[in-house]
Amino acid sequence: YSGFPETVFFFFFLPLGWAVIRYFDLAKELKLEFIKKIIIGGLVGLLLAAPIIILFIHYISSAYTGEHGGALANFGLDIYALPALVMPYIYGPIFGNLSNSSTLSFWSNVGGYVQLSVFILAFFALFNKIINKKITIFFAVVSLVFLARIYGFPFMAEIINLIPGFSLVAFYRYAFPGLIFAMIVLAVIGVDGFLKLGKKKSIISLSVIYCVIYLLIVIGSKISLN
Repeated sequence: YSGFPETVFFFFFLPLGWAVIRYFDLAKELKLEFIKKIIIGGLVGLLLAAPIIILFIHYISSAYTGEHGGALANFGLDIYALPALVMPYIYGPIFGNLSNSSTLSFWSNVGGYVQLSVFILAFFALFNKIINKKITIFFAVVSLVFLARIYGFPFMAEIINLIPGFSLVAFYRYAFPGLIFAMIVLAVIGVDGFLKLGKKKSIISLSVIYCVIYLLIVIGSKISLN
């Protein structure tokens, strides 16, 4: 997480949700042992993170945090930045056009991107009937919620900010590692689903989806630039 506690804060909810799903799927005699392992793992994690947690709490109690005091609670990337989610250089190199206020704002605030191949493979997770559907649904919902909040969809900021602490950090920037993780999990599940479609159907489906997404990105970027 490169020393950013905000990233850990957002990321925490992903393994927590996964653990809850696993708990309810386990046999009754295995649940107590599972809880013990989760508690032990959590305590070890806290001990490993204790140095930066203690320093961060001490720092935040007396530091000037500027916009992070709540000014960024409802901020999100503009919708024109959406094509750059899978093609980060579609608007040119980093800070390559300082005269354009839109691209300047984009490069100043974006927190990451997701490869197009990951998006496409994540779609094929829908065809995997062996992997627990609850896990697929969970990470799909997480991905959609993160995307909606990052790109400023209506009412998403107000809903997300109901979680204590979320209104004090720049969600639109630091939530990207969580989004990427959720998409990669879906992509891994999707690889198996892709193979189960059969060779012919897989190739046709992959080609169609890739072309559709590519066209949407190009059209979206052209509209944004205009």
